[in-house]
Amino acid sequence: IHPLIGDERGEKMSKSRGNVVDPLDMMKRYGTDAFRFSLVALRTGAPYVRFSDDRVRGYRNFVNKIWNASRFVLMNLEDFKPEGRLQEEGLELCHRWILSRYESLVRKVTLDMEKFRFSEGANSLYQFVWGEFCDWYIELVKPYLVLTGDPKLRYQAQWVLHYVLEGTLKLLHPFMPFVTEEIYQRLSGRRDSIMISSWPKEEAREDREAEEKMSLLMKIIQEVRMIRSEMRISPQKKIELLIRPSHEDKLTILKQHKSYIINLVGASSLLIDRDLSRPPGSASSLVDGVEIFIPLRGIVEIEKERKRLISAANDLKKKLTLVKKKISHPEFKTKAPPEVVEKKKKEEKELRTRLQRLEKRIEEVS
Repeated sequence: IHPLIGDERGEKMSKSRGNVVDPLDMMKRYGTDAFRFSLVALRTGAPYVRFSDDRVRGYRNFVNKIWNASRFVLMNLEDFKPEGRLQEEGLELCHRWILSRYESLVRKVTLDMEKFRFSEGANSLYQFVWGEFCDWYIELVKPYLVLTGDPKLRYQAQWVLHYVLEGTLKLLHPFMPFVTEEIYQRLSGRRDSIMISSWPKEEAREDREAEEKMSLLMKIIQEVRMIRSEMRISPQKKIELLIRPSHEDKLTILKQHKSYIINLVGASSLLIDRDLSRPPGSASSLVDGVEIFIPLRGIVEIEKERKRLISAANDLKKKLTLVKKKISHPEFKTKAPPEVVEKKKKEEKELRTRLQRLEKRIEEVS
């Protein structure tokens, strides 16, 4: 029915060992919704899983994320009155994208619930709410919500925010009944309980074109953010950004939606051209046939940054050596639980990737 539950050290839970979890204590510390979700989201396909405070604490952060995102949405819906369906022709790319992703979520979670795959449904909701709705869509939609902007664009943004949030709350309700009920009651003067509302219906809104375009833009934004982080460029500092696409279709996409990139990477200027040259003393990267350049002079102290990068790379080499040594040890291979071995292998891969990126940055500032 369910896997064997162990504590954070991998030991079987039992009263004699004194490592059992008191549900009432966990709910008091982290909230009922967080504790409930942490149990439902456990992947039951594995024969053995570890349970720890850190896991519940992480889902408490998820509940806080939902609450804060909902507060932002509600704050921008004070003058909003939904009037039937939205005219979707001519919608901005970010609206088309989130509607397409939301409809995929409805289809996936509905099927998971019908097949009693509760953990898969819970994890799909987690990924959508945190990784797509909060981290991307809310940030992309902010410019359209300004009161001094185009009323039509503001209404479209409000409608999509309201529609997606309301539907997502309904999908989340079986997993997190309390916070979803509280937010639902505040949505546009709701009075009936969310538990007697209709379950979201899947609509024919799959938009592959929007998802592909957004995928390209998101990869580029993520890469620029990664370079900023690696080079310790302060979030307050604006950067010059140059992008050289290899294909004309990508050039068109990037030029049409350059505002998304500028707003989300903190760029003072953005030049997109297939014929531009790489500026001297710049950090670079390649994503899906698109070259990215960030001139570093005047933004970072080159020599100081070079020394820091070399030191950081040496630290990573030491960590990588230790991890490789542990993985190759015969006793670790035979005695460690499979999930621990897999975790260490994943750690090794991540350390290799980080080291390769740092070595590239060192080369660029040398």
